[in-house]
Amino acid sequence: TEGSIVGVKILSQKETEGYGEKLYEIRDGESEPWFLNQFIGKTVSDTIALTEDGGTIDAMTEATITSKAITGSVESGLKKLMKILQ
Repeated sequence: TEGSIVGVKILSQKETEGYGEKLYEIRDGESEPWFLNQFIGKTVSDTIALTEDGGTIDAMTEATITSKAITGSVESGLKKLMKILQ
């Protein structure tokens, strides 16, 4: 209700084999998927975009379209939620 993202979960995906799985990659020394964890703590006042688009979210290597789609969905969803909560 504060407008801060506490987690992102992918319920389903139908991405080309090999690309969609990148969403769930866990880097050495970490316990959660690195790509999705980048959204935690972001708010509607943050620029939720890939670094190449002026934001702070690093795209997944060889999965730029997936990265853009997820980032856009998270941004859109947060904005819609905040309108409902206001």
